[in-house]
Formats: sequence, C-alpha cells, structure tokens
Amino acid sequence: MAAGRLIALGPPPQALTPEVLAAAFDLDGALMETRAGPVIAARRMVP
Repeated sequence: MAAGRLIALGPPPQALTPEVLAAAFDLDGALMETRAGPVIAARRMVP
C-alpha cells in the first residue's frame, strides 16, 4: 500500500520489485535471495 492504495499484489518476488519499493517506500532496492532466505537490500532515495 502507498497513500492508502494497493500498488502490488502477489508473492514477494513478484510484488516487491524495485519499482514498487520506490513507489511505496521511496527506496532504491531489490529483493535478493540469500542462503538464509529472501531479504530486501535498499537505501532511501535522495531527492
């Protein structure tokens, strides 16, 4: 959700795309697979 609206629906690899992370959370990042499981690697976008 972003600003009270749904912007992505689906399993994490499909819903947590770089575009969704940017739109919903102002993050520059991606979902990454690790031995421990999926993690989001991200940083705040600077205006």
